[in-house]
Amino acid sequence: MEDPNMIKNAVSGQDAMFSPDNLPPIDNGLPAIDQDQNNSITNIDRRLRVLEERFSNLHRRSQVSEQNVLKSQKDLTKEIKLSAAEARELKMQIHDIREKFRILVRNSRSLRNMSTYGSL
Repeated sequence: MEDPNMIKNAVSGQDAMFSPDNLPPIDNGLPAIDQDQNNSITNIDRRLRVLEERFSNLHRRSQVSEQNVLKSQKDLTKEIKLSAAEARELKMQIHDIREKFRILVRNSRSLRNMSTYGSL
């Protein structure tokens, strides 16, 4: 029968036979990476993260800009509609005033004609 401490030591990593120092290197078919290559990969990874953050910031800024443009366009459209409605109202008022002047001119001509014929 095996020693229970041996199993306990193997599981906990205290057994010399199973310690990381005694394990053979894993051959995954890829060449080993030296320290310079590892540093280069780490540097590239760091730079990539910085670029991703910058891109994310630019994307947020562009979204805010687009939202501001849309809001400005909506406000401008509303102002144009209000101005057009005011212009239509003003045009109708001018038309009413012209009609009243025409009626006034007709009435004054009628009165003048009546007074001219009445004085003869």
